[in-house]
Amino acid sequence: LRSSLEQYEFANRLLAHGISVMPPVYADASLQLVLYCQGARPLSQLWQEGNRMAFHHTELFADELQRTHQQDIVIGDRWGPNELVLPDGKHLFVDFDIEIWGPEAREFEFASLLYFTSYFAQQGEANNIDDVRASYSKILGRAKKFGIYNVPTLHRYLLRYPEYFAEEGKYHWKDRKAGIHFFRELISDA
Repeated sequence: LRSSLEQYEFANRLLAHGISVMPPVYADASLQLVLYCQGARPLSQLWQEGNRMAFHHTELFADELQRTHQQDIVIGDRWGPNELVLPDGKHLFVDFDIEIWGPEAREFEFASLLYFTSYFAQQGEANNIDDVRASYSKILGRAKKFGIYNVPTLHRYLLRYPEYFAEEGKYHWKDRKAGIHFFRELISDA
């Protein structure tokens, strides 16, 4: 876990690299202040509501995450609630308390964003899972072209997330087997 000062410094580092983040205002050893944006909504909420703009914003966040990874920066904790969509359509990464690193950190983080947003998408009654799969297929196609990911490793994480949550934890799909099937089909189409 990053301390509040480390989060402040990391957010400023991201800003210096041109990454869309909520600008930090102040931090000390025990607290951090960030701007409040009236009407901002987490990406996860858009999916849960069945908002059609969730597709567009997920693609924007995935593209931004790829640009971040291209700069050899791994943000950590990317999963839907930490991606904000502002009323003007601007998108920002927030919450930098969890740091991840290692040789597969980029693939792990990218798979995390896709798994968890699919988890929130399948909760939204208005979402058509076939449409979600088609959108994710485009996202993965662009990720492959980007050339920064070890594709077999990325696919392995995309398959392991639903398998893990089908057995453990609270972030499993309503139909646990459907989550596994979704990602197996996605990988086989890639």
